[in-house]
Amino acid sequence: MGSRIPAGLRNVRGWRWLVLGLLALAAAGCAGDKTDPNLGKAEGTVKFNGNPLPKGTINFRMGTKGSGTGAIDAAGHYAISTPLPPGDYQVSVRAMETESTFDAKGKSISGKSMIPEEYVDFSKSGLTAKVEKGKNKIDFDLKP
Repeated sequence: MGSRIPAGLRNVRGWRWLVLGLLALAAAGCAGDKTDPNLGKAEGTVKFNGNPLPKGTINFRMGTKGSGTGAIDAAGHYAISTPLPPGDYQVSVRAMETESTFDAKGKSISGKSMIPEEYVDFSKSGLTAKVEKGKNKIDFDLKP
């Protein structure tokens, strides 16, 4: 009856290389967060008139140097999905109660925003954020 162990693994030396290889792969997979330590992560809460904004998106923009977007959840929490270079950012927020759609004739029907429209435009929102290296908690309270 033939052996089920491959010829290269029948001796101790072959097993040793297999185990060392598997350990190296495991260590590489467990090395943790490889985010550039010179970048920042931004998260926080978006409120409207003191209450958590229950949905929407938030955008950070620093000219051509960096930008990022995050979804706003039911508790008003957001996390920018990409690490950002440190610096001063313009911020915009979009939160629609109803999305834009079309009627039966194809005419556009505008959706209804949950917040004033100026918050959608970086140049009109008045919102800014300073991102530093590492974790940043940046909260916003939008006003009517």
